[in-house]
Amino acid sequence: MERDTSVARAKGYGMLEAILELRIPYYCVLAASDDLQGEINVSSLSLKEGYLQHLLEIRSEKMTKTGTVCQILRRYSVDIIQIAKVRKNSFVAIAETPACRLYACIVNNGCFLESEYSNNDNPYLRWRVLAPSRKSLNALVKDLQTYGSSPKVISVQKPRGGLKNLTSKQARVLDAAFKYGYFDTPKRISTKELAKKLGISPSTLSETLRRAVKRLLEGRDAGSPGRG
Repeated sequence: MERDTSVARAKGYGMLEAILELRIPYYCVLAASDDLQGEINVSSLSLKEGYLQHLLEIRSEKMTKTGTVCQILRRYSVDIIQIAKVRKNSFVAIAETPACRLYACIVNNGCFLESEYSNNDNPYLRWRVLAPSRKSLNALVKDLQTYGSSPKVISVQKPRGGLKNLTSKQARVLDAAFKYGYFDTPKRISTKELAKKLGISPSTLSETLRRAVKRLLEGRDAGSPGRG
């Protein structure tokens, strides 16, 4: 059966939260869930100089030693910065990997990766993605298809935190960013031009948008894509 790549189920306009399922690339850190005989949840990511920094939550019924977990993760080009055992078969690690082309698809389409999840029972991973518009989400899915990752749209909805979590300034700036196509691909307005329309500096605009997106993410219910 052909995998469903449609986002037509999303109603309304503006920012959307979507759960996508896609084939795990062999080079991805989440592919290690098979060797670990467990599951991996990435609850936080940041991009720094071409590398992704991950906060990994690892659960495995077979692995009990941090050294063994590190040894397996290194097979996937993972640099372990710090790791701690939190329960008998559970670990938390801060790790770094080269930024992959699938993550570039997210960034290039103006989307945000909230979290990702995989387990050894499924060759697919799940992403929870925040998209500025339906157009951006469609473009992301299309780009993922070109890389042969077989993306499937599991669900699309408005962010569960909602605009009620934003300050009036954050809501005004975010609304203007949508209105003038700041999040469109390609952008219809630059940071400098949008800042001028709002009567603020480009640096203030960027910081306000960053804080607005962060509040939207913090306002949603807790939980990984595998459980959400």
